[in-house]
Amino acid sequence: MDEPVLQTSDDLMALQEIIYKTKPEVIIELGICWGGSILFYEHMSKVVAIKKIIGVDIYIPKDLEKRIYKKVDKKRVTLIRGLTTEKKVVDQIKKLTKKYKNFLIHL
Repeated sequence: MDEPVLQTSDDLMALQEIIYKTKPEVIIELGICWGGSILFYEHMSKVVAIKKIIGVDIYIPKDLEKRIYKKVDKKRVTLIRGLTTEKKVVDQIKKLTKKYKNFLIHL
């Protein structure tokens, strides 16, 4: 989807299987790097009913954010800048996910 992904093809195949078998409502990726895996999850949401995809990173370049948001459903995908241990980030994730029960968290 025209963005680099840090995971190997074996990692992506394993993630695909895990997502298909567990059918998470929410995927949270801690550390999005170049954004390719967020796009991968968005693509998977067309196969499995993923309701929310959240990417958290301390550094998300503005141009990357723009490119990602052009390629995804903005209602489903949220990018958060900050440390995963910061209270404001944790509170934002809690707010976005309070109505869901089944999660996949990718560290």
